[in-house]
Amino acid sequence: MATPITHIARTSPGAALIDVSSGSDRPQTIAVQEDGKILVAGYARYVAGGYIGSPQDDNYSLNNYALMRLNADGTLDSSFAQGGVSVIGARVDDDAGNFITVQPDGKIITSLDTGLVQRLNVDGSLDTSFGAGTGKVKLDNWGSFYGAAAIGVGDQGSLYLTTLTGADTLTVTRLNADGSLDTAYGDGGTRAFSATHFGGLYATSLVMPDGSVLFGGDWSAADKYAYSLVHVKADGSLDTAFGDGGKLVFDKALGLDAYSTSTAQPDGKILVTGQGDHPLLRLNSDGSLDTGFGKGGYALLGSEQPVYYADSAKAVTVLEDGKILVTGAGGWGSGFGVVRLNADGSVDTTFGSQDGKYHVDGYNGPDALIGIAADEIMRGGAGDDVLQGGGGRDVLHGGSGADIFRFTAIDDSYRTATSSHSDRIQDFNPAEDRIDLIGLGFTGLGDGLGGTLAVQVNAEGTRTYLKSFEPDANGHRFELAIEGNWQGQLNTTNVVFAPVVIEGTAGADVIQGTAIDEWIKGGDGNDRLYGGAGNDILEGGAGRDTLHGGEGKNVFLYTQLTDSYRTDTQSFSDLIVDMDGRYDMIDVSALGFTGFGDGTGHTLVEGYSEETGRSYLKSYEADDQGRRFEISLTENWDGGNLNDRVIFASVAKPAEVEVVGVHQGLSQGEA
Repeated sequence: MATPITHIARTSPGAALIDVSSGSDRPQTIAVQEDGKILVAGYARYVAGGYIGSPQDDNYSLNNYALMRLNADGTLDSSFAQGGVSVIGARVDDDAGNFITVQPDGKIITSLDTGLVQRLNVDGSLDTSFGAGTGKVKLDNWGSFYGAAAIGVGDQGSLYLTTLTGADTLTVTRLNADGSLDTAYGDGGTRAFSATHFGGLYATSLVMPDGSVLFGGDWSAADKYAYSLVHVKADGSLDTAFGDGGKLVFDKALGLDAYSTSTAQPDGKILVTGQGDHPLLRLNSDGSLDTGFGKGGYALLGSEQPVYYADSAKAVTVLEDGKILVTGAGGWGSGFGVVRLNADGSVDTTFGSQDGKYHVDGYNGPDALIGIAADEIMRGGAGDDVLQGGGGRDVLHGGSGADIFRFTAIDDSYRTATSSHSDRIQDFNPAEDRIDLIGLGFTGLGDGLGGTLAVQVNAEGTRTYLKSFEPDANGHRFELAIEGNWQGQLNTTNVVFAPVVIEGTAGADVIQGTAIDEWIKGGDGNDRLYGGAGNDILEGGAGRDTLHGGEGKNVFLYTQLTDSYRTDTQSFSDLIVDMDGRYDMIDVSALGFTGFGDGTGHTLVEGYSEETGRSYLKSYEADDQGRRFEISLTENWDGGNLNDRVIFASVAKPAEVEVVGVHQGLSQGEA
């Protein structure tokens, strides 16, 4: 079992959102334990074997099956797995469906798109008492369909698994609670339902208490691929009282897709997940729209308030008290999000945040906590964290580690002539922590005028303020409150106004940058420079350097030919390891190169060597010592991938010639 390095938990009134990885996490399914704890499963995307932004960007992500558990109140259950989150090593595809359910004894059943069914213990570990000691069962009748087996729980913990086993056959398999096949069910443990008589390819299923099955999907060519539900009785015949003769076809404008899911309430009403303006809808038992639910039959999942959630739903389940849990991607299009609704479809604001406020909590690793336009309480936890509250009047706790409190706009923390909207840092450590004001344009500490910030302490000596006395066009002037008396301890080391310069020595240095913007200068020697997570300038200097930009928008700077070159017999060229083709730049303007070409006449030629697996930017014109400029890069950047990623010297346009002093009676040739 793999575990995440770190994760971020966000709770708001009515919702919880867990960022499992730094990639695009996608929840797929939700279930509730007997004790009310909530399980959400899906995939977490991690970079593997390369880096995002490389020329083969789409080849370098790995989707790991992930599982998280919330307490019944919507807070992350830190007793489960690794701080509430378990990342399991099995790889799943981006759009693959998967399902999860809980047996009466609390054991967790999951299914993946490979036809694999596995059982986990309550703590998230693999349960080897299931599946003949392996913890897993592979369905023999799993077909070529791109999706997982839908799971239903029967009596004594038995399992109903529904799969598509052919172009026109849906099969329900019943397993005993220990994973063995229940041969007393159907024909040796399975029952086949023909899909041809109701037309379509159905991705999900719901086994009802009476043994009937509700199939859902949108691959019916006859209905132009509109999503539909089909209700099949336990004997295999259509329930003609449902929809139109047993089948209900939805308008494509509702945004339902092949992996929309459904669940049944105890009263027989059916909930169906969607997206856009219709993320969740409720039907009466006969398939008609329940207009008493939400707004005309549709719940909006809190879109009218800034909850940590988006407008899509992936799975839904109903609690014993009639409340509804919905999971889907978060407000950034990523993360495992859960919203709890009241039975009427309104958001239950007692779920998630327990004090009615917005919370963002990091874990043990180096987290980047980015806020929204709301008043938030941020806690970095352990690790060197970045806290960026954004809009709203935020309270910031860095926790242990060397933390960065970042402000990129005046409106992140400000006051007016009549009101205060300033953020408050509660645990600032001037020896380790830094306040990042690089994006605001202030020049330093001073009297609060002329682009400076004043340092003031309140009369009680309990709070320090960084403030400007110059308002912007909206009457807003920057102000930040810091708990404690830090008079005389704030300086340009811990309050940063410009990129931090880090200089190496004449030797072979290894310089590790941080999450703040830095200008890293290697100097002489064969250096290794690591930019970290900021927007950095990496200048290797003389020597054969290795440059890792890291995250952010980075510039690899060259100011002298000796920074990176080769001769006819030796190479002293730098190696850029992780050039991000979306953001990073190579600056050779100081060397006089004017563009791409054949490597002569102040141009650079771009090429790739299959033998070394590296790309090159090079000149074929040597100086009087036989040195010619050359940079090497990992990956294949040939074919124009660097066309807009190199900064060249500008080329002065020739002045236009204006002819003056010609007599009107003469032609220009006669003058």
